Amino acid sequence: MWCVAKLRPHGLNKALEHLQRQHFPTFLPEIKSTKIKSGIQIDVREPLFPGYIFVRFDPQDFRWTAINSTRGISHLIAVDPRKPTPVPAEIMDELIDRCDASGLLLPPKNLSPGDRIQVQVGPLADTITTIDSLAGQERVKILIEIMGRTVKATLRRSQVARLA
Repeated sequence: MWCVAKLRPHGLNKALEHLQRQHFPTFLPEIKSTKIKSGIQIDVREPLFPGYIFVRFDPQDFRWTAINSTRGISHLIAVDPRKPTPVPAEIMDELIDRCDASGLLLPPKNLSPGDRIQVQVGPLADTITTIDSLAGQERVKILIEIMGRTVKATLRRSQVARLA
């Protein structure tokens, strides 16, 4: 079963190292985001759930109690301190399926480059166009025709709808 462990501040790398030494499988889903560093935009990977990591173990094997004293880990999330609270298998399966082999969360499968979409809100509302590319987890880049020129625009995924 998969459970969630709360990390200590700046404890991610220590936790990963020590959980691996103890043979506990871990899962750390990440997302790509854009940061500005020294005036330059760079893509970085960040945890989807900052401060937490998923750990898999058999609850019948009492070795799991060692997780609470693992370096980098604060404690397992649990309703009952004698027994950790598992993450439902369906949720973990969906989350793992949405990630690539390195743990990077992939965009939802309902949008991809080349899809015809309709802009739902904002000054471009009701415009029908095509997705040029996906920009991170929450944005799409589109090409629109304005005054005889093709212009790139970036929109939130929530602002567009895929056309059938």
